[in-house]
This record gives sequence, C-alpha cells and structure tokens, in this order.
Amino acid sequence: MENKPIYNDLNPKAVTNDELFGIINPATREWKDGLFSVIMKEQANLEGQNPKWIVLDGDIDPMWIESLNTVMDDNKVLTLASNERITLNQAMRLLFEISNHRTATPATVSRAGIIYINPQDLGWNPYVTSWIEKRTLPNEKSNLVILFDKYISQCLETLRTRFKKITPIADMAHVEMLCHLLNCLLTSELTATDFIKDDYEMYFVFASVWAFGSSIFQGQTVDYRVEFTKWWVNEFKQVKFPVQGTVFDYYIDSETKTFVSWTQRLPKFELDPDISLQAILVYTSESIRIRYFLDLLMAEKYPVMLVGTAGSGKTVLDSEKLLQLSENYAVANVPFNFYTSSEMLQKILEKPLEKKAGRNYRPPGNKTLVYFIDDMNMPEVDTYGTVQPHTLIRQHLDYGHWYDRTKLTLKDIHNCQYVSCMNPTAGSFTINPRLQRHFSVFAVSFPNADSLTTIYANFLTNSYEISLHLQQYFKEIPDNSRKFTGNQDELKILQVDKTKNLAENIIRITSEFGIPVSTLSTILKDQDKILKVLEETSCLPQSKRCSLDRTLTFKWDTCHGGKKSKERVTVMEGTNMTATEKLKLFVITQTSHPVNLVFRTVGEEQSICNEHACHGIVPWNSPWNSSTDEEQA
Repeated sequence: MENKPIYNDLNPKAVTNDELFGIINPATREWKDGLFSVIMKEQANLEGQNPKWIVLDGDIDPMWIESLNTVMDDNKVLTLASNERITLNQAMRLLFEISNHRTATPATVSRAGIIYINPQDLGWNPYVTSWIEKRTLPNEKSNLVILFDKYISQCLETLRTRFKKITPIADMAHVEMLCHLLNCLLTSELTATDFIKDDYEMYFVFASVWAFGSSIFQGQTVDYRVEFTKWWVNEFKQVKFPVQGTVFDYYIDSETKTFVSWTQRLPKFELDPDISLQAILVYTSESIRIRYFLDLLMAEKYPVMLVGTAGSGKTVLDSEKLLQLSENYAVANVPFNFYTSSEMLQKILEKPLEKKAGRNYRPPGNKTLVYFIDDMNMPEVDTYGTVQPHTLIRQHLDYGHWYDRTKLTLKDIHNCQYVSCMNPTAGSFTINPRLQRHFSVFAVSFPNADSLTTIYANFLTNSYEISLHLQQYFKEIPDNSRKFTGNQDELKILQVDKTKNLAENIIRITSEFGIPVSTLSTILKDQDKILKVLEETSCLPQSKRCSLDRTLTFKWDTCHGGKKSKERVTVMEGTNMTATEKLKLFVITQTSHPVNLVFRTVGEEQSICNEHACHGIVPWNSPWNSSTDEEQA
C-alpha cells in the first residue's frame, strides 16, 4: 500500500452506550466525552492524506449503530448530545468487522458496503501456510505440508457431520489448536537429531487426535470417543495405536517414540490431612492426560478451556495446576456470575497489573499473570445476543489492549494468559464463536467406573490408618466398588436424593460421613465378613453378637498424650440403617488409638471390647458429639 493507514480498533459492545458517545451529567450538566467521539476527533485533527480507519470490531445492535446513521450517509457528520459536530473527512473511513447481520437494521445495511468472506472459500490453507513458514527446519516444513494435506480436510469433514462435540467449535479453531500442539511437541531439542519422516507422522497423528477429538465427549447413550476411535483406526492405518482402549488412552514416549498408556504417568497419591476431602485431586488416566496438555499449552501461553458438567472436576484440575506453578507466575481468580459486567471485569483484570513506561501494563517484576475464569458462560446475555465481559476478553486476545474508561486512552496489556472452565448445561450454554476460537477446548467427562475405583481405592489406602487385621478386607473393596459405581440404585441404603446427580450425592455423603460411599455400601452388605474380622481382633465376643441389634449409642476411652478422655457418638442418626449396620460402621470409623467400647442397653451397660482391641480408621468429618461425661451418665 502506497500510504500506510492509521487505524484505531474498538469493540463498541465492550463499553456502555454512554461511554461510547459521551454523556451529560444530569446533576452538574457537565459534558463527558465518549470513547468513539474522542477517537474520531483525534483522527479528524491528524494532518496528511494517509488513510485513517476506525475499526469497529464487535456485534452490531440498534442501540449504538443508529447514532452513526448521520456519519454513514451523505452528511458524514457525528452530532453529539453536547451539540458538538465532528466531520468525517475524505481520508477517514469506518470499518465494521462483524460475524452476522442478525441484529442490524435496514437503515444500517443500506448505508454500508458489505463484503462477505466465505469461510469455505478461504479455508484453512492460508493460516497453515503462514504457520509452517515460521518453522526453521526445511525437512520439517516439507513433511508438515504433506501431513496437513493428508489428514486435515478429511478430519474436518467427518467431524462436522458424524461426531457430537461438547460445545460448538469452529473448523479453524481445530486447525489452530493442531498448530499450537505441534508447536509445543516438535521442540528443537526433539527434532535436532534422528527425527525421521515416520516420527513426524506419529507426532502429527497424536496432535491431530487431540486437536479434533478433545471436544468429543461421552453422551448418555453413545460414547463418541469410542466412535471416533473406530473411525480413525479404520481410516488412517499408517500410524498404529495399541489395540486396547481408545486412541485417547495413549501418549508418545519421547525416548522410545512409542505409544504408552497414560496410566504410566500417574503419580503416587499421598494424602494431606489438612486439606478437605472435596479439594483433594486423585489423578486417573482421564485427568492426567488433561493435566499433560495443560502443562504443554500453558507453557507457551495458549488459552485453555475445560468444558464439562457440574461435578466433573474442571475447577479442581485447573486449581491444582495453578497451585503448582513456579514463582515466575501470578494467578488472578476471576469468578463469573450473572451480574458480571465488562466494567466489573476490567477492574478485576487491572488490579494485579502495574503501570510501566508509556501506556504499557504488566504484572509485577517479570512474572506471567494467569487469569483463571470460572463459569465462563454465566454472565447475562443482552437483548441482542452479546455478553459484555466476553467482548472485553476478546479485545485483549485479538489486539492485546483495552481502553481506560476514565482517561479514554489505550492500555497495552503484556505477559497475561487465560485459563477457563465452562459448564455447557448452565448459563448461556455456549459463548461467542469469535471468543471460543481462541481457546484450546478439552471435554471433561464425569469419571467412569474404572476411574471411580481408582479414586476410592486411593482414599482407602491413604486417607485412613488401617489396622493389619483389616488390611486384607479393604484390599478387596476396589473390585466390589466397581459393581456399586455402576448401579445408582444401590445408593438407596444411604437415602440418596434421586433428584440430584451422582456427583452431588457422592459429595454430600463423603462430606457428612468422611468416608467414600462405595466403601460404606460394600461394608454394610458384607455382614458375615466384617463380623469375622471383628472376632479375629477380639473386638466382638461371640456371646455378644445377639445383642447388637439393640445397640444405639456407644462410648469409648481414647488415649491422647497419655490422658484419657470420654466422648460420645451417635452413629448416622436419622438413617434407616439397623443397629447392626450402625455398629459395623462405627467400628470402621473410629480412632486408631486403643479403644474401649461400652455397650448400652435399656437400663444396663456391658463392655464388649477390651482396651487393646479395635484399631480402626480416623475419618476427618466424623459426627462427634461434644457431650460431657456427666451428660452421658
């Protein structure tokens, strides 16, 4: 271009109508300029014949576009509420960048020249070509060109028609995510030596599986991940995955360059007793792979979004990652709700930033600031289909800045990145595709039976101190709990609220009793085995078995630092459990110190355990009662 244009970009929906065009204070009659009027005056006062553009990149609605009718017609004059007139001179132009005309009025459409860019005509080639040109190795460039032509078109076409995604995602977003993953995987250290054509294809296939399949989820009747696996294995046979499981169950070992199960990356679970049960994360093969991609993408400052229903663990996964970031990172939590506005959001986003030279803002020191946005789709959708906070985030992701609402000047924001979560069954369900495309999306499903078994088995072996006599019994629970987790009807014994989903019931039960619900169900049903275990530990003499059904309340003496203290517990008061079941639960959930159980019947008390018996388990949230010894007498 002969004369380089001067332009100012602005998202008109990121600010209110008054902030856009100006307002007269009703009390003082003082005039306050608006953002658009200030930009237009600045451009009108610039000398020279260089093209001057005001790029309005945001949704059109009658609330603000009607104020520009006189600018867009033959008058070319903006008239403000203060009676000030700003003329649009010959070098100035208005450019509207919009996704549709759904809310545009006929008056607006008739005044603007419209250029429609068809995504199918443009395609993914320009973006991919531009990305490949940035790679440095000639051999890598030639291999990548061949691989993109081989896989991408077919994947996009099949994904459009055959598989269901957890949230709508544009075709270009999948291609962009593929390039991001390849950028993270094909590092200079990996490709420097002994990296042949087959190795490039293996890494490309691994990245493609996750770029096109990460948003595929397990539906109520169909597991689309299994369907995707069947299609992929039959369609692309050059790179072979292991026969067991799905294509999502494996990653590439960089040393051997072979596919290895995600279970190989599972860390050993160690319980921190100071953390509440709901905040603890037990990694499974499903969660460890999401953590792997979080590590990859966040290291390169790519935005990541986890999408899943309530209780699937999105927030816990993100929070665990953010807690383990190095000192070079700072984290700002940004919880969204229905009433979150762009102004409120901007104040939260700006709070951890420091002003540097000029109009530059960044986190303190050389840190990278991570904005963690929970419930991305919760804010209110206005009458014309726009979510104000989303427009501010998109302006930052697209242009790297936003405007000072008071001084009406630009603020360039540096060293910031986004991580977010979203529930596709709540709020506005989806978000604007122009914002969605920036995020690498991963579907987070509720744990399956194998994952629940892994979680509860880890709790059993780590969260409680189990005596040697009870160890063998608890080792068998993982297999038993697999049957339980597959049948929600078995929850009736614990009075499950069927109006709530499985996640809500599990959270409620574990918070009330401090023990996994699958363990409770298994223990209470296996009466003969638990009684046998108790007999072996001299916990329950044979002669006292017949009296168990009358058991209502128990007392025990516990040693704490050599000092004895008496406390009382009422086991699961108000449930439909029998006294026998209550006693068994009581024995399983007591202190690991020597315990003296006292049996109370009507008018008498009998000792049924001696002081050396019953090494049980210490739960975190046992229903202790702080009654005094006098009250128990």
